Amino acid sequence: ETQTPEFRSMNPFHAIPTLQDGSYALAESSAILRYLATNYGPKLYPSDPEKRSRIDWAMDRFATGIYPEAPKTLYPCLGFGEFPPDAQDAGRALSDKLHEFANFFLSNSKFIAGNRLSIADYKIAPFFYAFAHPMLADRCALILPARVAQFNTNFASSCRAAGIFQSAGGFSLKELLDKGHAAKK
Repeated sequence: ETQTPEFRSMNPFHAIPTLQDGSYALAESSAILRYLATNYGPKLYPSDPEKRSRIDWAMDRFATGIYPEAPKTLYPCLGFGEFPPDAQDAGRALSDKLHEFANFFLSNSKFIAGNRLSIADYKIAPFFYAFAHPMLADRCALILPARVAQFNTNFASSCRAAGIFQSAGGFSLKELLDKGHAAKK
């Protein structure tokens, strides 16, 4: 569907995620989160320069420091491609990066920008949830930092929609990872 003329008129790079809001369209998850928060949920992206820049920093650090490990670890667990020969090395590297991220961005507060959810938390939450699945430990030697596990608990208790990570008619992160984990045993 990303190759249709209708979709390409919204996003000429024919990639997801893409958002159309009225006649305006944009793509890339961080840009979409910033746009939605600015227009519809300003509490999730505070105007205070220090809080906003910390949120931006966390989102950018996640995109450049942690996300690049997902295609080598998480994506094969979800059934998108094969595990690379160095999957365990990638899992150990991801463990180190998660630990470093959590020690800096989550060391003094419940969430990235304090004790309230921000768009940075929504950005990282699906990944942090998925990284906690046993399949990543089994197949990729991922050791989930305790602070990331605590973030998952905090997010689940603060975000009503977090249940979609566990149940979505066979398409939630948990359901897909459970299916892959059972198949790999």
